[in-house]
Amino acid sequence: MIKKIVIFLSLVSFGVASVLSYEELKTKPKSLAKDYYIYRLMTEGNVNDKELKSLRSGVFRDRGKLKTALDKRIGSRTFYDKCKGVNAKNILDANLTCKLNRLGGVKFVSRLSPAVRNSLASELSSYPDVVNLLNGINSENPAKYFANTKNVKNFFSYFKSLDEKNRANKFNFALSPEFGAMLGSDSYFKTFITDAVVNQNLVTLRKSLIDINPANFDSQSSFYLGINAIKFKQDDKSVKFFNQAINSAKTSQDSDKANLWIYLVTSSEEALLKAANSKDLNMYSLYAKELTGNTNLNIVIPKPTKNSVAGYDEKSPFDWVNLKAKVKNTPKESLNELATKFDTKKTQGEYIYIKNIADGYPDNFYPTPFMEHIGTSDKQRQALILAIARQESRFIQSAISISYALGMMQFMPFVANDWASKHDFGNFDQDDVFKPEVAYKMANIHLDWLERYLYNPVFIAYAYNGGIGFTKRMITQRPLFKDGKYEPFLSMELVHYAESREYAKRVLANYVVYSSILNPSANISIIELINNLTNPAKTDSYRK
Repeated sequence: MIKKIVIFLSLVSFGVASVLSYEELKTKPKSLAKDYYIYRLMTEGNVNDKELKSLRSGVFRDRGKLKTALDKRIGSRTFYDKCKGVNAKNILDANLTCKLNRLGGVKFVSRLSPAVRNSLASELSSYPDVVNLLNGINSENPAKYFANTKNVKNFFSYFKSLDEKNRANKFNFALSPEFGAMLGSDSYFKTFITDAVVNQNLVTLRKSLIDINPANFDSQSSFYLGINAIKFKQDDKSVKFFNQAINSAKTSQDSDKANLWIYLVTSSEEALLKAANSKDLNMYSLYAKELTGNTNLNIVIPKPTKNSVAGYDEKSPFDWVNLKAKVKNTPKESLNELATKFDTKKTQGEYIYIKNIADGYPDNFYPTPFMEHIGTSDKQRQALILAIARQESRFIQSAISISYALGMMQFMPFVANDWASKHDFGNFDQDDVFKPEVAYKMANIHLDWLERYLYNPVFIAYAYNGGIGFTKRMITQRPLFKDGKYEPFLSMELVHYAESREYAKRVLANYVVYSSILNPSANISIIELINNLTNPAKTDSYRK
């Protein structure tokens, strides 16, 4: 996905223009596809307010730019609020229900005077969390108050209510081991600790967590507590966190990642072999496989003989919506039969989608669809295009993202329109990116541009997902991808934009696998690609 540049899945081409009418849309199922075409109808077509109000009842995701456009055109949706009118000035006069309703938010409580908060705390003594919140906001430092009173709910609510600067001012203190363990049992802790470690702030708080017992922590929290220990040069203490990350892992990648880090810290051959023998193909397992000489990738490359599925338009987002609904309602024992039906050249993405649900096959399908449209004979470029397409859309031509990114290569409409205006795409409509020949052509154009500045598939992936500006700032303004212990693995875990952080790892793994498929003799090395990330001459034109 290219933030501000590219994005997610594919759509249909309905002739010269793909703006569907009200009559065409009113009976379509709730879906991102319908939302996308409602937005197109509003901004490009002809629809009256009455029709828009009718269509709004069928909106799947009433948020983002669609909500903004609908609110501006026909007004925001209004919901009955029996506490309407209750505010900071009259909260003392409200009934109990409305008091509790309003006092559920830190920002509202913060607007009350200390005297009003004291009065409410006395009145609501049978509601301990509310009283704790009121008393905490009245204290000199609410964060310390919530920590001292061991109120996890209010501690995290207060954290969420502040910006980065105020968080640094209020939360940078040592936590007791007992309260730290309590925080770790809350689902928000993984976001909290990941943010603190990645942004390398709250130093005193983070240091107090090095000796915490992670016995009940989830995998992500435990992993980043391990990275936290490493940042404080407590390498030996990181291992307990990495082991807990393995014990609580829900995915193979999570356990492979922690095992490889145990190897990096301790040189444990056992941990390295565990990662190398993983059935999942990810950055960590592929790195371990290359180190140990394990060449068993266990990949599946579909080789369909049929061309297409009768009655299914692979470029129609609504056909894709209907197929997903059918899969959901089909008994599991019948899904393999349905998968076989979609084992065609034009529907490899749909086939793999159904097959994975049918039998839980590890996601080691690496299709190479539409190579006649790939647009280049360069094997490395081919591998990169397929690597990105696999991550963006799983080769579903007609999927649509929540940002209305389109096509196998997930271009945002404004980006697709811009590239089309600067290159020869004929009588272009943005839905044309649902066609593989258009998606691949546009991908080559976009990658030509990115590769003027970036030379490594990891950095190219960061830019494809987060934007080239994001990537430039990350490698020039942050202390990342420089020589140092555990580099560049450590920097890859500290990329501050979470989506790009994980996206680039997956694209890298895809790229290595596709390189081995398309050009085995090239011997593309994931070890070399990763090690090169600290060498500007091998990665980018921004660093000198």
